[in-house]
Amino acid sequence: MRLPLTLLATLAIGVAEAQPPSEARRLIGLLGSKDYKERERASKDLAALGERALPELNAALQQTESPEVQRRIEVIVDRLKAERLLRPSRVSIDCKGAPFKAVMADLCKQAGYEYRDGGYSASTITLKLADAPFWEAMVKISELTGVTVVPTDDEKRSISAYNNETVNPYNCVSGPFQFTAANINSSRNLQLANLPRRGQLTNPEYLGMNVQILAEPKLPIVGVGQVTVLKAVDDKGSSLVPPPESDDDRRSTRFYVQNNYRSLNQSCGLNLHRGNREATTIKELHAKVALAVLVEVRPEITVENILKAKKQKFAGGDLDMEIAEVTEAAGVVGLKLIFRQRVANPDDYGWSYSIAQRLDLLDDKGNKLVSTGVSEQNNDVGILSIRIGFAAATGQKAGKPAKLILNEWITQTREVEFKFKNIPLP
Repeated sequence: MRLPLTLLATLAIGVAEAQPPSEARRLIGLLGSKDYKERERASKDLAALGERALPELNAALQQTESPEVQRRIEVIVDRLKAERLLRPSRVSIDCKGAPFKAVMADLCKQAGYEYRDGGYSASTITLKLADAPFWEAMVKISELTGVTVVPTDDEKRSISAYNNETVNPYNCVSGPFQFTAANINSSRNLQLANLPRRGQLTNPEYLGMNVQILAEPKLPIVGVGQVTVLKAVDDKGSSLVPPPESDDDRRSTRFYVQNNYRSLNQSCGLNLHRGNREATTIKELHAKVALAVLVEVRPEITVENILKAKKQKFAGGDLDMEIAEVTEAAGVVGLKLIFRQRVANPDDYGWSYSIAQRLDLLDDKGNKLVSTGVSEQNNDVGILSIRIGFAAATGQKAGKPAKLILNEWITQTREVEFKFKNIPLP
């Protein structure tokens, strides 16, 4: 018997209503439990669901009136977004004798980036890659052509390729990051006093290695922490790992990252001890570094009608901003701004480093003006005073300056591992 459409619709609605709530919704309901352990367990289980929980989490974030539930959801959402960003962009290509610029433009487009011609004049390239991490593809292109591929610190998420007649043979791709061994320096120490009466004093050679870190444009780095060497062995089988630090030093510095300037091109350094001077190469090096990455930008303070905001004060999350001066001349808007931390921390010497990069000035049409740089900066404990200018981008005409925004940086700190093989010793 064929049922009427209206009855089918009624049955369908009844089945939908009878279905149990999704696992994500069930766990979200437990975030407001009176039992602390139950709330903690629900938070961990929601995070374990991964990105499939995001739609339910975002919906709940708009509906909840509980500060506790809101805070827990925000923490989970931020973490899930960061985990998505920390996965490498993947690209595929199969070409033979294709124009170099077209290949680069296609690969960058697949990753969501824009290719900016850096003046490389190579005509064709042959390349076959399937679902490869973005930086792995760029390393391969560098090997084939000799170009240097670098991300550009701009809002267009640009990638450029330059032919500077150099090569970088020691690379490691780890997620959305490319690590390149840049150089090694060595120093020797000969102890002349306080020598042991028995046995022989060892005089190791100290090695310092500098490593360049390139990030995909989607994930700027805002801080680099201490490097931990997990394994380092030379071609004679000797370990190059330096003596262990004290537990107190390791706990206080290994994972601590001071937020700094936002950049796609950072560096880190690591220390090694050379025990066997007959060794000629580092056969294997395995290390990890703590990186603070920028996962989201949110407006923290918004000042409307900036030209009339002189002497006004505005409150942010953990600091206050005062508009001390506002000038406009020859197409340049000049601002003197004073920032004060609510709770000044004399040990937090880096809180002010990123302020200039966190400022946006928009004209009355919503176009973003370009910073002309900081001309004056004075720091004190918990207080920062800067003079900064803004103007239209080159070749563009700006409207009337309208809105100043101080953005909040949402960051996550992760330890990222990297490896090198067969690096020559000095």
